[in-house]
Amino acid sequence: MPDSQKRFVVNRQLTTILTLGILASMAIGSTGHKVNADGNVAVEFNNTINPLAENISSIELIPLETDSEHLVGGVTDLTIAGDSYIVMNLINNNIFRYSADGKFLGRIGQKGNGPEEYIRINDIQYRDGNLCVFSTPSKLQRFSLDGNMIDSKIFPEMDLGSMSWLTDEGVLTYYGYGSGFLLWPAERR
Repeated sequence: MPDSQKRFVVNRQLTTILTLGILASMAIGSTGHKVNADGNVAVEFNNTINPLAENISSIELIPLETDSEHLVGGVTDLTIAGDSYIVMNLINNNIFRYSADGKFLGRIGQKGNGPEEYIRINDIQYRDGNLCVFSTPSKLQRFSLDGNMIDSKIFPEMDLGSMSWLTDEGVLTYYGYGSGFLLWPAERR
């Protein structure tokens, strides 16, 4: 890989790490919730700024094993899942799992129109030992870390935004452009 491509990959990874750190810092400063007339909860954040250095003690760059079967075009989400890493590549709609030392362990799910496939990945979340995949059109799938689908649910009444989280209270989704976060209560999921 040429040096310019290596720098691009490293810069994308650092950008992802910094973005996640900033979001985590914002979440720490959460001020509470307001219930809308339709029963959804809007989550607002105050303007508290927490220095990233207070939340991260070190950064380690780990080269990921790649070949023609599992190329990473750009890391758009990086999730720590136990002793492994889950890498989401929004460009190619791939989710790959790597060991702590960067060895390829397998693919999770795949792009397609079938019942166990996703059309377009919006977000991923590691929860309770499984990987939640939020995809378009408004589909939540749970996969084991070895790539097998556990279950799937379609939410026709909601749009899963670019950032979504499954919580005990429901599904929290960020819509952006000033509309903020929306919590879809658990009884709707």
